[in-house]
Amino acid sequence: MKLYLRGHDNKYAVEQMLLTLYPGERPEYPEGTPEGNRAEICRSRGGRYTTVTCRLWRDGRCHTGRTAMKNEVMKDPVIDDRCTQRMIKTAFYRAAMRAGHEKPVWGALTGVRPGKLMSALLARNLDDGEAMRRFIAEYDVAPERAKLCLDASRAALDAERSLGAKDVCLYIGIPFCPTRCAYCSFVSQSVEKSMKLIPPFLEALSQEIDATAEVVRELGLNVISIYMGGGTPTTLSAPELDTLCGHVAADFDLSGLREYTVEA
Repeated sequence: MKLYLRGHDNKYAVEQMLLTLYPGERPEYPEGTPEGNRAEICRSRGGRYTTVTCRLWRDGRCHTGRTAMKNEVMKDPVIDDRCTQRMIKTAFYRAAMRAGHEKPVWGALTGVRPGKLMSALLARNLDDGEAMRRFIAEYDVAPERAKLCLDASRAALDAERSLGAKDVCLYIGIPFCPTRCAYCSFVSQSVEKSMKLIPPFLEALSQEIDATAEVVRELGLNVISIYMGGGTPTTLSAPELDTLCGHVAADFDLSGLREYTVEA
């Protein structure tokens, strides 16, 4: 799809929504006068509000989505960028819905960990019903998916409250995948092009495991969870993964472990 950006250069947010709603299309950034099927996404800042408008052209018809946020909320560059991304996605989503696109069960959400958004609502001491209503209203998520987020967020908060002062969770990132997914925003390399990088990466990771284990012992910390993500950890061969897991078991005291997860 042809994409025209005005008043911003946030290609990431635009492409996230494009690939969510129209996975068969790829982003193009042509120059010149806008024409054909396209999306024009404009960000403008007024005296009190910042507004994002998306004009989505499909088969000669224009469908408009718009959202706005008070300038006082966008206090610094980090928050400004985060709010702008959210507004861009929402405006694009609203335009697509007005164009007749079938509503996704996850609504206007993109990316991963939607439970974090629900957890932020619960952290404001909202009851479950109010948190659900606001979540559905803001992101247009189907009620059954919102309930799933609520349950996951409650479980996460319970797990967080169960942590002791010395409890830590160990994350091991494996930045390789069998292939590179178009929608992925994580740091990862397709092994089709980077197989030769795996051995030196594992060597560096081995050194990092040793150094981290030493710090954990010195501080008297208790490892209660190991999460191996990526990328796709099972891109490693069985012997490589076995060596890695064996190294972790040898370096860390895992007697208090509650969880051991390897993404596949």
